Amino acid sequence: MVIDPRIDSTGWNPRLVTMARGITVAAIAVQLVAPTFEAIVSRLTFAIIFGIGALVIAGRSAPVVQLAGASTYLAASIAMNVIARPVADPPSTLWGQIIDDTRQEVAHRIIPPYGTRQWQQGWVSDGQPFIYVCARGRLEPPETLVLTVNGSAISALNPSQMFGPRPQPESVGFYRISVPRDLFSGSPALDIHVRPDERATKPLEICGTITARPTAGLESSQFFDGASWTSPWATRKGRFQIELRLEGPGGHVFGAWY
Repeated sequence: MVIDPRIDSTGWNPRLVTMARGITVAAIAVQLVAPTFEAIVSRLTFAIIFGIGALVIAGRSAPVVQLAGASTYLAASIAMNVIARPVADPPSTLWGQIIDDTRQEVAHRIIPPYGTRQWQQGWVSDGQPFIYVCARGRLEPPETLVLTVNGSAISALNPSQMFGPRPQPESVGFYRISVPRDLFSGSPALDIHVRPDERATKPLEICGTITARPTAGLESSQFFDGASWTSPWATRKGRFQIELRLEGPGGHVFGAWY
């Protein structure tokens, strides 16, 4: 029996080489079937690099190996398009709570770690406690928020308390409010309330975050909509960005708790 060298898989078969290259080109074309232009560009870059690399490597291999590699590449490209599904963007770690009624307010409970070495070291060093409240924009009476701690009125938020950079006038950022040390005497927890100034007429916004592990439990933050209280943990898996920091001279921070 005479074996035709053109179909001999153990030799250099031009037909197999041509088929392998054709399948590789087809695989690259399949890669371009994408839902968005950005995905097309991304896949095209990958396809060209991978495809050329495969051809170069395969050029040194037997025709049967080339054909098998190209077929695998085509199958993977088809599978990528068949099983690909749109992936939703992850939820933002920051969100905002609009307060547009003077009856509304935000509450957050913080339990200071009195028994820890970190707290005691800061306290005996005359550390000054500050409450940090994250809100949007430049707040100035009467269009501002008012802070109370354990029933004591502390301050209305104002520009002198703005802390950190704000690229735009309406950017979010912290307000840093000094709190008297005597509020911590005999108080196992700090019940912090933030409500709009009674004269406010514009909507105001307090920041929230999905960061967990607050000191008073997952539902330590509450929002009063004028009729009932709800926790952002139930709806957003988060808390309001209200924090307690104990600071020493020169801005040294002994610790931050929320």
